[in-house]
Amino acid sequence: MKTIWITGASSGLGEAVVNQLKGHHFQIVKLASRYQNLIETEPNVFECKLDLSDITSIHHVVGELKEANLIPDIVINNAGIGQFAESWEIADEDVERVFQVNIVGLIQFTNRVIPLMMANGHGHIVQIASQAGKVATAKASVYAATKHALIGYSNGLRLELKPYAIDVSVMNPGPIHTPFLKSADKSGTYGEKMGAHLLQPDEVAKRVVKTLSSKEREINLPNYMTVVAKMHQLAPGLVEKIGKRFFYKKE
Repeated sequence: MKTIWITGASSGLGEAVVNQLKGHHFQIVKLASRYQNLIETEPNVFECKLDLSDITSIHHVVGELKEANLIPDIVINNAGIGQFAESWEIADEDVERVFQVNIVGLIQFTNRVIPLMMANGHGHIVQIASQAGKVATAKASVYAATKHALIGYSNGLRLELKPYAIDVSVMNPGPIHTPFLKSADKSGTYGEKMGAHLLQPDEVAKRVVKTLSSKEREINLPNYMTVVAKMHQLAPGLVEKIGKRFFYKKE
């Protein structure tokens, strides 16, 4: 039975992934800042507190799970926060926190997971990045910077881990209908404006689970964003002009 660790597992996409995995033969370790001490909540499903903004928490949880013989075969780095506003309107401490949770803490956490996978001789790290890391939009500059960094980190990490039989997959979903949107969008209008363009967490979760067996390098959701991202690389000004109404959806 393989063991999977999932960060940000208490709500949104993380919770949806957990629900999808319950129908498979896995030990699931749910990690989130709102949890407390390590506990088995149902057969082969565990909860444990992890605060990616606190290096002490990162050290503690990895050590605790190792001691409990819950060594990960797969880690899904899903936890993330954001704030939709112009960069200069975001407080310094909020900028630091977004970077700490989305990229610095993620790297610190992953760096402590990798030796466990190396000792096992295999592993799979799934990074939940974002289309914002491929194509940034207005009022998401800080958030997009963290996801751009995550994609770059993952591409380099993949090369570093190849000799150790550890795979790295990156998933770049567009906006998902989860509580993240409410916390990031103080105006409360972005989700309504996106309407049918919002991805549903269960559908994205199914794609995450599929990636555990396919081990694809990169997955873009919705699928057409693969083409849009490539076009943006070649002609960013043209794409931003044509898609102007999508680049300025956030208020």
